Amino acid sequence: LGAEAGEPDAIVVYASQICLVRVEQGRGGEIVGLLEQATADQPGIPAFEGGLALTLCDLGREAEAAPRLERAAASGFADIPRDQVYSTALAVWSRVTADVGSQRAAAPLYDLIEPLRDQMVWNGTTGYGCAESYLGMLAATLGSHERANEHFAAASRVHRRESVHGWEARNLCYWARSLLSSGAADRARAAAREALVLARENGYATSVRRAETLLQQPTNA
Repeated sequence: LGAEAGEPDAIVVYASQICLVRVEQGRGGEIVGLLEQATADQPGIPAFEGGLALTLCDLGREAEAAPRLERAAASGFADIPRDQVYSTALAVWSRVTADVGSQRAAAPLYDLIEPLRDQMVWNGTTGYGCAESYLGMLAATLGSHERANEHFAAASRVHRRESVHGWEARNLCYWARSLLSSGAADRARAAAREALVLARENGYATSVRRAETLLQQPTNA
C-alpha cells in the first residue's frame, strides 16, 4: 500500500520492521537475503549492515559477522550519520560487538552511547530498548562487570516500569552472560531463568534460545 501511494520509504520501513520481528521470533534465517539486499540498496543507512551482522550472530554465524564489525569499527564508528537511525545503528553494532567479543569495537561504542544512556533506542519505525542495556553489553565485553551490572540494572528498571518484556528478556540474557563471566554463577542462572520465563510467555524465541544456552553452562563457568 505504501508503494502504491508513492511513499519512497515504504520498503525501508517494511524491511526494518519485518526483520526485527523475524529476529525476535527466532526466524532470522528467513531474512538474511533481505538484509543483504537492503545493505546493498541503502548504503546510507549503516543500521542495515549492523542488522545483518546481528542476525548472523543470532544464527551462530559470528565468524561471518566479525569482518563486517571490523570494517565499521575501523573509523571508530564515525561514519554513522547523525540522523534518526543513529542510536539504532549504535545499538545493533553493540550487540554484534558483545556476541563477537571485540574489545576494539566496544570502547568507541561505549563512548558514543554513554551520552544517550537515559534514552530509549527508537528511530520512528522500530525500537530496541533502553540504551543502558547496550552500555552493559559493552562494559561486559571490556571486562568491567561491576559497571556492566549497574547498566543492566538501570535498563531493567526502565523495561519493567514500561512492561517491555522482549527487551527485558534480552537484557537479562546479556546480564546473565556477564555474571557468568565474572564468576557469579548463581546470580547468572537466576537472571537466565527469569529471561526464559519472560521470553517463553511473550513469544521471543531468540531470547528463549539464549536463555536455555546460558542455563546449560557449567555452574563453575
